[in-house]
Amino acid sequence: MAKQTVTCIGAAHWDTVAQATHPMRRGDDVPGLVRREPGGVAFNVAFGLAQRGVPTRLIAAVGGDTDGDMLLNIARLRGIDTDDMLRVAGAETDQYTAVEGADGQLFGAVSDDSTLEDMAEHLFAQFNGKSIGGIVVLDGNLPQRVLDTLASTTALRGADLRLVPASPVKAHRIKGLMLARPATVYANIAEANAILSGVFDDTKAAAAAFVEQGAKAALVTDGARPAAYADSEQVVTAAPPPVIVGTVTGAGDALVAGHIAAQISGRSPWDALAAGLRAAADAISKQRQSR
Repeated sequence: MAKQTVTCIGAAHWDTVAQATHPMRRGDDVPGLVRREPGGVAFNVAFGLAQRGVPTRLIAAVGGDTDGDMLLNIARLRGIDTDDMLRVAGAETDQYTAVEGADGQLFGAVSDDSTLEDMAEHLFAQFNGKSIGGIVVLDGNLPQRVLDTLASTTALRGADLRLVPASPVKAHRIKGLMLARPATVYANIAEANAILSGVFDDTKAAAAAFVEQGAKAALVTDGARPAAYADSEQVVTAAPPPVIVGTVTGAGDALVAGHIAAQISGRSPWDALAAGLRAAADAISKQRQSR
């Protein structure tokens, strides 16, 4: 039996990540290491799935520049279907810049998703009213207007919808779609509180609250503290595996890919949660080892 294809829709851009090697405060100029690599929630999730042998389609917008050429070539080399990618002549490929402390935690970041923001409607217009079936991952880098439109159309009718907020600042964008369509939400505790308008400090309570408020299921993380997965039948928790100090950029996306791949293979809710946490830990460790 052929494996189902997972469709990932949203951000595909270049990440520039600067990690300090000394303690850093606001306004400091410290030594560190800088790397540049493909990124974006949709791209990262698609890569993580393809890496696990899951057929994956990426739908995103890239510019007509050299950065766009390289991003498309890398996606294809990694086994990702890019046939529905939108190439925007005259536009620049989007960029993300992050600064991390010496402990690997995010100090601050800026995401320039101008091309995605401008062209997001066209990502869906190409389907000419046809619905997108199977597992569909949407990320919160898609603009509010597009996500709200999807909540009221038949484009995602029948899809196994997975929503990834992208950041606490953008998390509110997915709420309308979450309430309108059966969906699984992936969020860290800060994103969960932004979506739920809550003050949760416990992932188990936050995951359960998502289901109570209309989500099909939810997976909530909180760094090194236990993560939780909830659906209408159960709430399960698991502790992340220990990791060496690394870099957290992209780790959440790796978790999403690991969890979805485990679910596709028929693993239990606890096993799938553990697989997602392991994928995130592996992403942190690999990035650290590559530096």
